Amino acid sequence: MNFKTLILLSLILLGGICTGCDRFLDVQPKDQYTEKQLLATRGGYYTAMNGLYNNLTSNSLYGKNLSYELIDVISKRYAPLAKSTYLTSLNSWGYAEENVSKALESTWATAYTTILNCNVILENLATQQGILSPAETNLMKGELLALRAFLHFDMLRLFGPIYKEDPSAPSIPYNESVKIMNLPLLSADSIVHNKIMRDLDEAEKLLAKDPVIPEGPMASALEDENEVYLRYRQLRMNYYAVLALKARVYLYAGEKDKALQAAYKLLKDKTVSEWFPPVDPNKLLANNVDPDRVFSTEVLMGIYMKKRGDIYTYSFDAENAGNNFLQPRNSFVDGNLFAGETQDYRYQSQWAQATSIGVTGHIFTKYKAIQDGDAKLFYSSFMPLIRLSEMYYIAAECEPKVSDGNSWLNQIRTLRGLPEITITDENELMSKLRIEYLREFWGEGQIFFMYKRLFVNILNTENGHNTSTYGASAARYVPPHAGQRNRKPLKQHIMKTKKILYLFLLPLIFTACETKDIPVYTSDDAALYFQRTASYIWGSTTVTYSNSTEFTFAGAAAEKNSVTYSAEVRTMGNVTDYDRPFKVEIDKEMSTGIQGVHFDTNLDTLKIKAGKSNAYVRITFYRTPDLLDSTLTVVLHLIENEHFNARIDEYKKTNQWNSSSENLDGTRYTFKFNEQYSEPTYWSWFGEGFLGPWTPQKYIVVNSVMGWTVNDWSQAGQAGAKVSYGRLGFAAKAVRNYLQEQADNDTPVKDKDGSYMQLADGYTVDYSRYE
Repeated sequence: MNFKTLILLSLILLGGICTGCDRFLDVQPKDQYTEKQLLATRGGYYTAMNGLYNNLTSNSLYGKNLSYELIDVISKRYAPLAKSTYLTSLNSWGYAEENVSKALESTWATAYTTILNCNVILENLATQQGILSPAETNLMKGELLALRAFLHFDMLRLFGPIYKEDPSAPSIPYNESVKIMNLPLLSADSIVHNKIMRDLDEAEKLLAKDPVIPEGPMASALEDENEVYLRYRQLRMNYYAVLALKARVYLYAGEKDKALQAAYKLLKDKTVSEWFPPVDPNKLLANNVDPDRVFSTEVLMGIYMKKRGDIYTYSFDAENAGNNFLQPRNSFVDGNLFAGETQDYRYQSQWAQATSIGVTGHIFTKYKAIQDGDAKLFYSSFMPLIRLSEMYYIAAECEPKVSDGNSWLNQIRTLRGLPEITITDENELMSKLRIEYLREFWGEGQIFFMYKRLFVNILNTENGHNTSTYGASAARYVPPHAGQRNRKPLKQHIMKTKKILYLFLLPLIFTACETKDIPVYTSDDAALYFQRTASYIWGSTTVTYSNSTEFTFAGAAAEKNSVTYSAEVRTMGNVTDYDRPFKVEIDKEMSTGIQGVHFDTNLDTLKIKAGKSNAYVRITFYRTPDLLDSTLTVVLHLIENEHFNARIDEYKKTNQWNSSSENLDGTRYTFKFNEQYSEPTYWSWFGEGFLGPWTPQKYIVVNSVMGWTVNDWSQAGQAGAKVSYGRLGFAAKAVRNYLQEQADNDTPVKDKDGSYMQLADGYTVDYSRYE
């Protein structure tokens, strides 16, 4: 069947994720999670989302093909070794060569597989109620719509026609369904305006309360382990990334006015510059140990690559890369790319003089491993997808006046350690912008898209392969996609009777493809046990389990007086078509928290519902004064009844078969909670002169009045931090006014020792009426 009208989306597990495995997760042979099972819990949704993001890191997508290799090679960045037939075929745009064709098909299939899984989660969000909160649902739906648009857009940019020449030409399909169906090739114009922009507009609305806006890319209070999903917003399709993506799409479509306005939203928002500050040259250029070569602070969205250093080792290190070695032609980097401007931070940090025998010129070091030891620095495993700097380039290109475009270009040049330049001609401005794209986005996949969008020649001064100029043509800039080749479809692994949502983040769940944590077992004996999966968002290959939860009210908003947590109860044995009550008691001997004072729960209506294999025991914990001084515990105890036994009183703490760690008690679940603070260093250094001696109660009041958090204090004094020396005087005045108002209203605020709360000299509160 011709692929032009039929797109079969394969749900295959990538070999790079679970090498050597012949099976997936199934309920019958224990190799597959059904969509129904996986998306029956809050944790299941987050695991599925992590799987989507992890899939972006595959070699077929942004882990290789769409970042530093395939797409950079076809933009003439390198002079590949003749011994590599694949790279030399790529370099000559040999799209019909079998090895190149397979690589392109892999990119196409993996992108549409990921899109299909986006649709599966979206469908469940629309039909399932009560699993996620409305805020979580909006956040997740916004990310999914944006991811769907992002992937379609890159498939359009890679495989679609030259938009500048013929926007009405057939391009790619846009999949919005979970079904396998005939999908027509839509015009590029229709894809952009009727599909991509629609999804991005909706995503922008849904992400209006993204935590990245008030908290920044990584700052999220961890009152609850489940809230870890809200951290690391640079690794998610966040609100700011969506704004940038809209600017990128408008520019692609030639709608410069709209692209400029979209870029303005980021460039003129002071919050954006605070959360995504420019790279600090003092920490970059003089740092030979752990430099941030990817300029991570400026990246709006990227991917986590646990072994990012391998990219350098096996592609850019002459001593280890072998036939895969990628290097621009000799003298290109300093003679053309950075000609006369080798003070550029990018030249100094991302390129190095070759030292291997027989190798001359420069080698690319952006992804070289850093020596961060136990620090596990965030940027050591980070690869960019969307940069804030791109908005400067878009603004420079789209400004109606050349002088205004020149101004935006100079701003980014200043941030890269370069002097300002004066440009009065539009052609000169575009020439400078093209060089900027080469310098900024080398190894990130955007260079080819720039050439194709502009439909311009690759000039000899821009050519990293040789000194020739290559003319722009559809034959070079439009690789044929899977829908344009008369090849058989990839082998399908889609069940006919039910949809399967494959977990691409299997390293979070499995090791060596062992089946773990299957929620349904076959047995005549029904048993209950407590178990929490202590998972990691990124990079973990080991699953650890826990039968306890610890949390703190420290850092919570002052008005937050309670929080509800749950303990998951799992079953072994057959599921049933009727509800089964189960029994849990509070172990009063092991608990220090008092029901009705420190917590409340209803243990009278617990049941495993029909068709289910798990349930949750929910407890509401109260924020009481004694939590400032002590950690309280509440212990749940499973009790046997006519439906279940409680014999799983011991199980391993990890999925590793050879683990020697202590075992866990499956019949008990422990909650530990407090509200204990420690004095921030910045308070002892500077805060005491304004706010007086630190106490936990005063700390809470100051944060409540100022809207500060524990995390804000940990970042105090840094660029863009909320807590700074210059703001302490204002904070002292604001807190004094609040305390005085409370005192005047006969509700004076008292400190830990019972005295009236007071600040430093010059900001004292008048409590004379109480003397």
